Amino acid sequence: MRAPKAVFFLACPLCLLWSGSALAAEDELTVTADQQTALTLTIYEQNLALVQDRRMVKLNEGLNRIAFAGVSAQLAPETVLIDQLTGEPLHLIEQRYERDLLTPNALLAASVGHDIRIAIRNPQTGEDRIENATVLSAAQGIVLKMGDRIETALPGRLVYASVPSDLRDKPTLQLTLVSLKGGSLPVEISYLTSGLEWSANYVAALDESETKLSLSGRASVSNASGTSYPKARMTLIAGALHRVSRVAPRAAPGIAGAPMMAAAAASPPALPRAEALSEYYRFPLDREISLGEHETIQLALIEAPAVPVTKEFRLEDEAPVTAVEQDEPTPLKIQVRLNLKNDKASGLGTPLPSGVVRIYRHGADGSVAFVGEDDIDATAAGRPVRLTLGQTFDVSAERRQTSASRPSDKSYEASEEITLHNAKATSVAVTVVETLPGDWRILQESDPHETASASTARWHLDIPARGERKLTYRVLTRY
Repeated sequence: MRAPKAVFFLACPLCLLWSGSALAAEDELTVTADQQTALTLTIYEQNLALVQDRRMVKLNEGLNRIAFAGVSAQLAPETVLIDQLTGEPLHLIEQRYERDLLTPNALLAASVGHDIRIAIRNPQTGEDRIENATVLSAAQGIVLKMGDRIETALPGRLVYASVPSDLRDKPTLQLTLVSLKGGSLPVEISYLTSGLEWSANYVAALDESETKLSLSGRASVSNASGTSYPKARMTLIAGALHRVSRVAPRAAPGIAGAPMMAAAAASPPALPRAEALSEYYRFPLDREISLGEHETIQLALIEAPAVPVTKEFRLEDEAPVTAVEQDEPTPLKIQVRLNLKNDKASGLGTPLPSGVVRIYRHGADGSVAFVGEDDIDATAAGRPVRLTLGQTFDVSAERRQTSASRPSDKSYEASEEITLHNAKATSVAVTVVETLPGDWRILQESDPHETASASTARWHLDIPARGERKLTYRVLTRY
């Protein structure tokens, strides 16, 4: 079943002057993308974009029917805004969004109840014999009335006399409007559409000393909206918009499989500068960019060639300490983390959109190895960035609960022993974070702790080269 058109009727007192007029189908003026004079895309991270499409339109004074061909196949009709840019207002009477595209199936469905012709080829002579047929149904296969018989299989090629006026080769926005001025005038339509989105991805390369990294931020812009956008001015918006939930638009026809990948321009352009936009940030690109249908492009966003980083070994056991004594030690994993700061001193100091950071490391022989990846949240300028690479191979740990008791029915005491091993030829610093529920107090400890939060205690320990070190503490917990 074909989807119904989206039709909107608007009225104004001036429009009523032309309400008695009528336009024939041949009076429609089709405006194609060749008549575009400006195209602007504002793309959000949430499968949403604002399209501003300006075209030169030959308007008549009075009533006009204009077909904007090649709009997005996922356009939201209720969001369309129409501007006539020379100061004379346009008055919209009716708007139709037609996304039923011209396909063999659509053409057959539009012919139900109408006569068509069947070209039946003679296998011996190769000549065609033409028979008339009436299409009775095209719902679950074809049903034809041919003379005094009913056919449910195609005996030959279908031949149509014409194409129905409501079947378009491209998604089309049809506007019936009143213009107070005639002539070739710029008209801009703006609308929201799904099928366009972007996300940030980062590539970082550690130097041999693992004290600095180069950081490149790239915007991946994807187009699955069902049309192409040639020579568009593009702005990317970072931040999470609040949107009203509604039924998602029908997917654009013909979009399947993995998108094509296209590289950005060969010569490096100036990088966009983040600009505050209410509670979001916008990244305006300084050049025209063509975005094809089914295409994903990569655009340079951020470059920082030498960001200082510190490497941290971190043992963070999120399982809370309990009053259950353990006989056997439990092995623990130690994570490797890189810490950096998003400030100008580091070569950054710009809002970082959320995304995946993939980290590589250069070797002394010139080789490159992939050493891990992590997600970062949207990070304002001046804030720290922490990247977890994975688990260390040479630094390990195990824990054992050496005692447990209950001084009362609402408290318990537990003694913990954590042994850290270092197989490296150099000493390492390890941060140990313990989860302590309830109202807790450290009664005794081998090393002083910091209160990291209401439920965590933190220790900083140096582990000698090819050696080990024990952390012990006794905690009283009330609840």
